[in-house]
Amino acid sequence: MVIKRINILFLEIFIFSFLCFCIFLFLRGFGWDGDSLGTASQFVKLFNQNIFEARYGGGVPKIMSIFTFGLIYQIFGSLYLLTFLSIFLNSLMLTLICKWVYKNGGYWFITMVGLLANVLWLAMVTTCDNTAFSLPFNFFGLYFYFHKNNKIWGSLFLLMASLYRPGPEIILFFIIIIELFRKNRDMRLIAFILFLFIIGIVHTCWGYRLSFSTYESFLNQSMMPHNDLTYRHSVKAILPYLQGIVFQITRPSTFIFFILSILGFIRIIKKPNDIKFSGLSIFASYLVPISIFRYGNYGSATWYHMEFTFFFAIFAAFFCYKNTFFENIVAKLKYKSILKIIVILVLLIFIFHKGLKLRGSYEINPDGSGVIGWKSLSGVRKIIKDRSSLSAVVTSKDALFCILDLGFKLKKLDVLNSIKDAQNVQYYNYDIIILRRDSEKYCSNLGKLFRKEYIDGQRVVFIRQ
Repeated sequence: MVIKRINILFLEIFIFSFLCFCIFLFLRGFGWDGDSLGTASQFVKLFNQNIFEARYGGGVPKIMSIFTFGLIYQIFGSLYLLTFLSIFLNSLMLTLICKWVYKNGGYWFITMVGLLANVLWLAMVTTCDNTAFSLPFNFFGLYFYFHKNNKIWGSLFLLMASLYRPGPEIILFFIIIIELFRKNRDMRLIAFILFLFIIGIVHTCWGYRLSFSTYESFLNQSMMPHNDLTYRHSVKAILPYLQGIVFQITRPSTFIFFILSILGFIRIIKKPNDIKFSGLSIFASYLVPISIFRYGNYGSATWYHMEFTFFFAIFAAFFCYKNTFFENIVAKLKYKSILKIIVILVLLIFIFHKGLKLRGSYEINPDGSGVIGWKSLSGVRKIIKDRSSLSAVVTSKDALFCILDLGFKLKKLDVLNSIKDAQNVQYYNYDIIILRRDSEKYCSNLGKLFRKEYIDGQRVVFIRQ
């Protein structure tokens, strides 16, 4: 009976967290991170080698993200399903973390509120950033390895986290050290984990070959040319990384949990308690200072340090762990249920407010409503649905959706960087020409060989008859 009641409790946590994500999503609006759609485009390039050399290739390739994002876009023509998959995985992760806290004697309610009050995490999940898929498998791995003692599945989950976003592979290395320190003589297990670690490292170091033919091409397209070189090849490269962590700590919605997490971590670090191993998650961001040292500072996105906010929420739940004074105070609190209801209502109001405040702040939506303003070419895809092996030339603003929507039909793709480039193109060498309306004049002499279509108020498409 007790077990059934506990299972119902965690089902309720899952449903509530899923609801919070959906409230935030529908208030903020559907939209995606530019790198997410870029990753989906890498799937097309990977299977259509004719356009593999196309200049636009998205961000740093991650093989699990490429297949997950790319397959969903090609099957459904959008990433709406990916959004709900992201919400499902992260709601499941939150539930699992709360259960892990509960099983180790912590206050799961504190952890739940601490995670759901993290607006940056809500935004990251609803825009389907790669980290939104890496984080869940990171914590699935730690949970299964240290709490469930299922070391095979735990290790595999950590590898999957690494293949969604490089970083968690370092946790596998630390696990090997822990096993050796414990004098574990199961060499098959250690060899297996070492093998997974090597796969993760290979993916991190040479994964760029999934979408770029050369390392130089990878650097030119993915390592932004306006990187601040101040910290390049300098020991000071650690400073921007630390500044990102400080930013996470000093945010109002995080600071109180940071303070409580210090007390909680001190209380359980020396106890026989497996929840402390969840702290290994923070090492997943080790590539940030390494990248800054090698390439310069490209501006540390807040979710590069997201594991730290999870660390705060988890260990804040143990601020009074096995402390008689604090536990007596909590035990004597009257109307605890009413207090929880009030906190939940305040949390929902907070999420509602932040969702409205951030409405439309996503980077890309196929209808062009995103901050970047890129629009889908699904209309062109319908026009050429019976044709293939086409040569196309597009402006840089349409390169991404050209790959996504038309990529499998192309044998060649050239990208124009500016309007000035449009006047030098030999248009008769192409089957499809996609230009902005202000460049239309450069195709005025195409005559009867091409059919002209206006797909919206900004773009014109010329299609060879």
